[in-house]
Amino acid sequence: MDTKQAIIPYALIGALAQIENIFEMRLFGFVLAKAQASLKLANPNLNDINLQFALNLVQVTIPARYLLSDGDRNYTNIRKALTLANKTIEYQRGETTYHLNIIAMPEIIRQGGRLSLRFVIHNELWHALLNNFRQGYRLINLPTFIRLRSTKAVLLYLLVSNQRNAITYSLEHLRDILGANSKAYDRTANFVARVLEPSRRELDKCAPYSFDYELKRGGRGGGYNAIELQPRRAWEPQSDDLSEVVERLRVRLDARVVDYLQTKFGMSAREVERLEDGIRALADSWSGQVERLANIFEASRRANARNPRAYLTASLNA
Repeated sequence: MDTKQAIIPYALIGALAQIENIFEMRLFGFVLAKAQASLKLANPNLNDINLQFALNLVQVTIPARYLLSDGDRNYTNIRKALTLANKTIEYQRGETTYHLNIIAMPEIIRQGGRLSLRFVIHNELWHALLNNFRQGYRLINLPTFIRLRSTKAVLLYLLVSNQRNAITYSLEHLRDILGANSKAYDRTANFVARVLEPSRRELDKCAPYSFDYELKRGGRGGGYNAIELQPRRAWEPQSDDLSEVVERLRVRLDARVVDYLQTKFGMSAREVERLEDGIRALADSWSGQVERLANIFEASRRANARNPRAYLTASLNA
């Protein structure tokens, strides 16, 4: 099994339609990643996510930074993930049907000067994430799951990931799966313009799998009542390493500064994090930091430095 992929039970995809914002979705994604890391189905470099097992519960602690996009420093957005506690999953095991909250008792805590999110998960949901594959499953690229910014794009990605054959849904059923049940999506044209097209563009840009589609007419009046999704490979990801995604999320620098350091100095996110305080001291703005870094980079070239990263470290410590 590829260590950069995870398995999501198809039975849980419909339940994720309840998820209202991308912070809830990312939180679920990291729970999935950590759960399957224990089975070596996902990259095990998730040590900052702490697990404790007691009674019928799993307590999870995750750094709040993981839920923010590159460049996002608004920690008040973390509270949007707490509403995942209001979402439930119906799960059947043997003769018992469970109605489980995805997370419960969430709290925001401060540990060593950094914010973390702590919550508990019922053991049966943990079991569902790892074993409920009887109704089928989807292989997903974990860094893609975490990187996507639209919940509906995530759900469509789950539907088409690693699929080759066309998939046909009634429009009503697809709206249910995507949580697009409001009157704003009643008209097919609105559903296409506000859900399908933006999601397809996002997958084309950010995901290894995307889709085309064809609306189908039928029933009385000959209106559109079904849709055929045609999965396709969008591109080959250059880096699927989940550890790099996780490390980058830990860096507090502006994403444009991180991009400059990785492009010009060939630094990993972990190396950037080690020099973070020194880089922040160069200037108050991201543009000022990039300007100072550009001067250091040019100085390293003039000095014929064999290792620009070492030259930068020495410059920051001078």
